[in-house]
Amino acid sequence: MQLSILTGFAAEPTLQTQIDQTEIGEDDSVNLKLIVQTDGAASVGKPQFLAPDFDVVNEYQGSFIESFFENGRFGMRQKREYNYVLRPKSKGALSIKN
Repeated sequence: MQLSILTGFAAEPTLQTQIDQTEIGEDDSVNLKLIVQTDGAASVGKPQFLAPDFDVVNEYQGSFIESFFENGRFGMRQKREYNYVLRPKSKGALSIKN
C-alpha cells in the first residue's frame, strides 16, 4: 500500500488491511477495508492499492477521532477507514496488490 504523509509532527501512521473472504463465486463481491490510524493531528493521504482483476463497484469512507489521557498527557488519535466493494472481472486466481 502506498501511504503519503502530508504533515509530519506526529507518530508514524499505521495501515491495516482487511478482506472479508478469500474465495468467492463468479457473481460474488469482496469487501476490502484499508484502515489508517495516526496520533495527533497528522493528515494522511488516501492509501492506494492495485486490483487490476477487479472492478470497484462501490466505495465509502468513515473517520473516527479519539481523545485519551495516557502517561500523564492528553492526546488524540484519528482513524480513517476506506471501504471498497470489488467484483472480479474473470475466473481464476486473482490478486490485490500494494
